[in-house]
Amino acid sequence: MDVLCVNIPLTVYFMICTGYEAVGSYSQNNIRIKGLENVCNMLDALDFSGEYMLLFVFDGVLRFRVKVFENSQIETPIGQFLRGLGEVGKRNMKAFYFEVKDCHMRAYEYGVDITAEYRNVCQSWLMVDHISAYVGFRCWTLQTRHRHDRKRFIINDGWLTFRLDNDIE
Repeated sequence: MDVLCVNIPLTVYFMICTGYEAVGSYSQNNIRIKGLENVCNMLDALDFSGEYMLLFVFDGVLRFRVKVFENSQIETPIGQFLRGLGEVGKRNMKAFYFEVKDCHMRAYEYGVDITAEYRNVCQSWLMVDHISAYVGFRCWTLQTRHRHDRKRFIINDGWLTFRLDNDIE
């Protein structure tokens, strides 16, 4: 366990896919993460009912992404439970925009380039990562990745479903 926890900083953040974060801490002496009650407070504010499993994915730097799974082991988009968190969590929402062009409307998944002007938004992403896109209370998970030069970014998977579900033509 010592080897696995060597890179965890003393202060950590728990982030749910809506962009809200809660602060926690890591005790190197006890090899324990504290602050999970803050995650529970965030999830209580999201009006969950039923049984769910939580998966904490460490980004290797500061953040644990909290993913929620139903008993059937299907990931649940947290956006469908969103009722407003108020002061429970701090919102860390980053956004970017792109113009939908003819090349984005193909019948197959080609990918959508994210322009360099949004590099500061994308820099924290892993080489292959996932972001959440929202329309109202509906949520989609889109796969992103860095181009080989690590200066350009692309929505690599999920765009076709997002486009079709929202009648983007």
